[in-house]
Amino acid sequence: MFTVVTFAPVQGFISSSRKLRDLYGSSLLLSFLAKAIVDDAKQRGLLVISPAVVSTSRGTPNTLVISGNYKKGYGVDALEQAWGGVLDATRKWLVTHCPPPQFNYSWDAAWKLWHKNAWEMFHAQGETVEAARRRLAIRKNERAWTAINWTGESSTLGGADAICRPSMSANIPPWKLDSEEVGKEVQEFMGAINQMLGGAFCATRIDGSSSEELSLPELVKRLVTYKDVAKEAFRSPLITGSNQSDEKTGDLLPQRFETLAGSETTAWFMADGDGVGAYLREMRGTDPAAEPKVLHQFSATMRSWAEQLYKKVPDHMENKATVIYAGGDDLLGALHESKPGAQDLTRIDLFNWLENVFPALWILNNNAALPLSPVHSNDSNGHAPGLTISMGLVWAQSKVPQREALQHSREAEQSAKSHGRNRFTLRLLFRGDQHLEWVCPWWLLPKVRLHYRDREKNEGHNAKWRHLAEDLEHLLRRESISREHAPCDVRSPHSESMAKVMWNAYFPPVNGEELPPPITVHYDDPRLAHSSIGMPLARWMLSMAQVMASLEQDRTWRLENA
Repeated sequence: MFTVVTFAPVQGFISSSRKLRDLYGSSLLLSFLAKAIVDDAKQRGLLVISPAVVSTSRGTPNTLVISGNYKKGYGVDALEQAWGGVLDATRKWLVTHCPPPQFNYSWDAAWKLWHKNAWEMFHAQGETVEAARRRLAIRKNERAWTAINWTGESSTLGGADAICRPSMSANIPPWKLDSEEVGKEVQEFMGAINQMLGGAFCATRIDGSSSEELSLPELVKRLVTYKDVAKEAFRSPLITGSNQSDEKTGDLLPQRFETLAGSETTAWFMADGDGVGAYLREMRGTDPAAEPKVLHQFSATMRSWAEQLYKKVPDHMENKATVIYAGGDDLLGALHESKPGAQDLTRIDLFNWLENVFPALWILNNNAALPLSPVHSNDSNGHAPGLTISMGLVWAQSKVPQREALQHSREAEQSAKSHGRNRFTLRLLFRGDQHLEWVCPWWLLPKVRLHYRDREKNEGHNAKWRHLAEDLEHLLRRESISREHAPCDVRSPHSESMAKVMWNAYFPPVNGEELPPPITVHYDDPRLAHSSIGMPLARWMLSMAQVMASLEQDRTWRLENA
């Protein structure tokens, strides 16, 4: 028998994050809670197949596969005990550092409600891992959340969750609450925390008062990113087997939060492995009994690889990148300036990440397809001998809210997968939710940048992509090319022919090597799925030219050529 368990809400917990600190804190907490269930199952003598255990709880996925009869009540108790430990440690830190009589605490009821009603556990069992997973998918449709009826104003971000303040559980009828007094209490409370932890803890107005109104879980997420709080919050005999905290979980590099927050331009990236389920089925072959071993080996390899990224990514990018979460084949992070106000994140860094740094890091993973190339297999079914990955990358202006940028990152990642996988989507995000997007296979980016020549025969970083963009937009206005969304070029043969003419004009041979127009789509040969662009050539070229030209107009291009 196999047991699969997970808990929710995960996406909502992560997305309700105002700052990078909140986002990082969400990741730490989710990993910590998942590790609590892992350790509980191990203490009961059961084998945890996935996730494999590594040296830290950081990056632990929240879906667990266990060999044996692991009861739902066990997981619920482990989850509540770990979450309760975090809440207790956080509450004690607040009361100790913001003590009475400065604040009159009447909030225990609120903490108890968040302890019991924050999470929901999903549990399923089956004779095989695959059968248990299928049943879990059905169980996840049967939600049983409890909504809490709060008294008072709601958090400006959480919406339905009350603003955290010392007297939030006081027995006062709602119609007798003085909103002005409540607001004053919130500002004084946040101001006291801000003074204790430093001015970067919360946003402030010109007069120095706090402009943020956090709910209780939002406050907890932010506090656990500070070492003094983290070393107590992540301390539990259940988690570690001793009364010691997870040292790597506490190693939070707080200076990176300030660096990212002060970066004028940020490029958020989100990546996910392609077809992991199909890859694991290929690895196990026709023997279902081999599935647990294959899954455990895969999890161990991916988690070991992911743990290295927290250090290797900043090192390879010269401190212009931060990994927020690396949980196996799932990755979330950002490219940013090396320090606040440096204004040194340029499109060269962006292309270096996409062409060199990330592909080089990916092939360090033993499950990866080597290399990220256009054709991966001689299998008639198009199955790759290694795992590929798709990435969504959003180049966002500083005025774009973090939540909006993260949402676009998820959409960009899904766009990369829907257009054939084994590729990235580069999305330029502007204020007002306006964006441009280009989807490109990994192997093709360095080739198009090498071969591109503008009208003046400039090449490399000196080439002006606006020349191609202007010509394609002119042809579009004259209806000589089509922005057809159907992934089949036979519907607009004249448009595709014109696009090939433009391709040959702007992408000439280099050192005798030609770059033929990329394959648009293949219905009869799945082996070529990785090499195709997944859409009509005219549409793909126009998207590429507009994105590249927009990057040229960005401030970073002017810095490169200053």
